[in-house]
Amino acid sequence: GWIDQHIMYEQGMRNLPDIDQLNAQAENYRHNLIAQSYENELLKVRANNEISIQDIQDFYDRYSKQLRLDLPIIQGVYVKLLQNTSKLDQVRRWMKSLNAGDQDIIPELDEFGNMRAVEYDNFYDQWVDMYQLSDKLPVTVVDAASFLKCKTYEMKDDQYYYLFVIRDYRLAGEIQPFEYAKSDVYDVLMHQRRQEFRRKLIEELREEGMRTGFVRRK
Repeated sequence: GWIDQHIMYEQGMRNLPDIDQLNAQAENYRHNLIAQSYENELLKVRANNEISIQDIQDFYDRYSKQLRLDLPIIQGVYVKLLQNTSKLDQVRRWMKSLNAGDQDIIPELDEFGNMRAVEYDNFYDQWVDMYQLSDKLPVTVVDAASFLKCKTYEMKDDQYYYLFVIRDYRLAGEIQPFEYAKSDVYDVLMHQRRQEFRRKLIEELREEGMRTGFVRRK
């Protein structure tokens, strides 16, 4: 507790041979902490943290050829059912309709999947790592390209049925889709913006310091 820490602190102040060095390190840490906290507050007030979707789109259009995937990604829907389920045929019909492009059945499928499936994952409108799906299956995917060419699957083991539809996919090495890349692009743009504001802030503080005599010109 606090009392134990205080006792240890007092004993350390009396007995540590390098207390002056520790005090210097503590003061240096305090100095850096205050400077960083002040910088963050100024940046928070003065930097425009809003990155528009157009900013992101412009960056993506310019650099998309450099934004390559490290792994395959997919969009789709996955359902895992007990073998004795009475709804297998209904789920098969839903998945067949979905594979044909009928998105109107998604609310029904969502309701069933979230309430009655052993596992359910709807990533129809977002890109996810293919291995988030393949790791759940009773098979090992060796060749992603061959595996993903077939857009709909039904598998089973001793206990379960595994049904899924792949709406779309991209393989490792291909250009990242905009929707997949945009969060990383946002982070890059935000970092660039903060770095630019930091550079301008330091320049302004130096000029203010020289004007007031706090900082001397070399």
